[in-house]
Amino acid sequence: MAPRTTLPQTTLTLQEQELWSQWQARVARHQAGQADALPPEVAGIGGMRVFGRSGDAVVAFPRVRHLSDLELLPADVQFALELANRTIAAHRAAGGGRMIFATAPAVEGRLPEPEPILRIDPTKHADILIVAPIAGGAR
Repeated sequence: MAPRTTLPQTTLTLQEQELWSQWQARVARHQAGQADALPPEVAGIGGMRVFGRSGDAVVAFPRVRHLSDLELLPADVQFALELANRTIAAHRAAGGGRMIFATAPAVEGRLPEPEPILRIDPTKHADILIVAPIAGGAR
């Protein structure tokens, strides 16, 4: 059986598909309120959004307090971060003027400036936005 593509330009092996399914189930349990769904090293869940693509779901990735915590995480949690970074790399490689930003939540009613990134820093409380320039426009 050929590997299946789960995210744009990111092909997964059968083992990776299983890890991705485990991560998605873990995120669903966490969102449903199960307190022990995430390992204690995970500080929260970030989201990656790809703009300009109809129907794309938010891709969840783990956030940690310290980079040293990454090696303590179960395989599915580690893979979720790896897959998010592979997705960023795939969008960068595709060209077309795509821009990738980390966006932090508002602080004291002010929105921080989005930061261009090459990889996710899982220690920062930020979501990831992948945007492409709009072609065309009003005539």
